[in-house]
Amino acid sequence: MNLQEQILQLFEQDTEECFSDVAMKVFRYQAEHNELYSKYLSLVHCKVDEIIRYQDIPLLPISLFKSHMVKTAQWEAAATFKSSGTGTMGIRSQHAVSSLAWYEQVSDRIFRSAGYDSGNAVVLSLLPSYRENKESSLVYMVDHFAKRSMVERSAYLYDHRALMDHIVRLLHDTDKQLILFGVSYALLDLAESDTLASDRLTVIFTGGMKNRGVELSFSALSGRIKTAFPLSKIVGEYGMTELLSHCYSDEFGFYKTPATLRILSKDIADPLSNTASRTGQAGLIDLANYRTMSFILSDDLITRTGERQFQLRGRLQDSDIRGCNQLYRPIS
Repeated sequence: MNLQEQILQLFEQDTEECFSDVAMKVFRYQAEHNELYSKYLSLVHCKVDEIIRYQDIPLLPISLFKSHMVKTAQWEAAATFKSSGTGTMGIRSQHAVSSLAWYEQVSDRIFRSAGYDSGNAVVLSLLPSYRENKESSLVYMVDHFAKRSMVERSAYLYDHRALMDHIVRLLHDTDKQLILFGVSYALLDLAESDTLASDRLTVIFTGGMKNRGVELSFSALSGRIKTAFPLSKIVGEYGMTELLSHCYSDEFGFYKTPATLRILSKDIADPLSNTASRTGQAGLIDLANYRTMSFILSDDLITRTGERQFQLRGRLQDSDIRGCNQLYRPIS
């Protein structure tokens, strides 16, 4: 089997042993064929042959997706996803995708493994800023799910009244489960304008507060959304432009990694080291990224609460960045 087939097989054989085996194969492949990553490994004095556990693989700082088109080997992109650009200086991360069908396939399997079935549900979205910034991987994924819904309209921006009326009609006209993906701040705005009580609706929130000066905890955010949808299940989705895999939470803010993804807690002062029992910098190993970069050091802070479970704790501040985080700067 080739790498892609082995990665897909993880959904059928979702064990730590299988993930570890494929992760090490992807690491050696990317160390050899990704020029940028190879340079980084040299900077951190990594001897590839001496790495025997995926937990010890050096992670590429996520900021490099802003300054480089990160690819393993040579290929033509079918699409390039871009971040919102709301961060420092508005520079957008970019992630080339060799196959949109691959992204759809991975997204579908992760969604099903999280307990959702886009083929037997109506998927709607309230993602104004993502749609306005264009080239969003989240929008592509949600629209892919929504195509199976066969409804006259699935995407909404600021017309909250029309969205709520549509949900009410769907609850009357179909017995399917309803799933609403929404960016956090837009769902809070919606919650202030209307209420709807139905246990057939699941609300999945994602993203931040669009520079509104405050970031809410999971419980605070879900609690405020719950005021508008008191009988609905309120959960979170965790993903980013630089990843092809996603995580979904339960109603208490515990996110679970899917078959293609593992998350490590890295020491903020030394991101080559793992932290077992405290909050750290999120280290992401996304095997679905085998054509780009599977080993990424993000700017998110997490607390691991289980082998495959974590909670989000916010974002790393510039002043917290130390040690090997700085080593990406000489790469050109």
